[in-house]
Amino acid sequence: MAIIGLLLDRPHAEIGLDSDRTYKYRYPVVGYMRDLIIEWQDLWIPDYRPRKINSTIVDGDIRKILLFTGCRRAGKTYLMFQMIDELHRMNNVEKKDIIYINYEDERMKWETGVLTELLPTLVELYGERDYHLFLDEIHHIPKWDRWVRRVYDRYKNISIYLTSSSSKLSSTEIPGSLRGRTLAYEVFPLSFREFASFKGMELEEPERLTSIKRANLKNLLNNYLDFGGFPEVVLENSKRRKKIIIQDYFRTIITLDICERYGISNTPLMHEYVKFIVDQTYHSTNKTYNILKSRGRKVGKETLLNYTHYLEEVYFTFFLEIYSPNWTFAF
Repeated sequence: MAIIGLLLDRPHAEIGLDSDRTYKYRYPVVGYMRDLIIEWQDLWIPDYRPRKINSTIVDGDIRKILLFTGCRRAGKTYLMFQMIDELHRMNNVEKKDIIYINYEDERMKWETGVLTELLPTLVELYGERDYHLFLDEIHHIPKWDRWVRRVYDRYKNISIYLTSSSSKLSSTEIPGSLRGRTLAYEVFPLSFREFASFKGMELEEPERLTSIKRANLKNLLNNYLDFGGFPEVVLENSKRRKKIIIQDYFRTIITLDICERYGISNTPLMHEYVKFIVDQTYHSTNKTYNILKSRGRKVGKETLLNYTHYLEEVYFTFFLEIYSPNWTFAF
């Protein structure tokens, strides 16, 4: 179906008296949407550190809506920028065919019209093309999933890439209208190989390591174990600032991604529970329940099990169940 048909069916148009005393249609969203698109084409992508990425999703062999999910601050947006760069440089996709919109831009109105007007505005600017739409934090826009489904079903020449905050949408919470149409691509903090690359060291086979390289590698590993693989933390040189950033991540994940998202009113208890888990070498719900109860905390075992589930949903922790050949002893 031709995209141009969208221009003939713009909803919510306003009629106003223009300067030449003639009445013309005015579309309240179009102005700043045009500005954002033109600004994107002028500024293009920021500098980034390349990460390992599945080449299949860049080649476009699979026609799916690609949803980047993962922990807060794991690098979803910059992975988008890397994909944009590779589409342009390696797949020879023209810049005008690649559109990036950040829906957390302060100029962006969180109303359905900003999506409704996107394709007509693109056609007015650049004509009908095989667009690649990179839509960052799209969850802020009402009815976004219905718009995405409509565009995906009707315009086979348009590719859609989405990110959404872990506080709003995880890989297990894809709206029903998009199930079967969406491929979730989970983004995690840096692997140790990526971490070493960010630090200017490429990993080699063990037998090729000199004593100096081996010592440097151990130093990097200690640093990785101490501070983890969040890109912003890795690129920060000051240990004091690293700790400040990590503490801010911790508070934000607990407050926004868990307590606010799941309606937990007892935030101090959630903080205490998470710190208790982090300090443990292994986790037992029964043991944790008994300790918290001895401290005078009023909490049920089912609540703690829910907390554990929430932590996994936002990619904060991953639990390995104890294995037993007899399933009755596994927990």
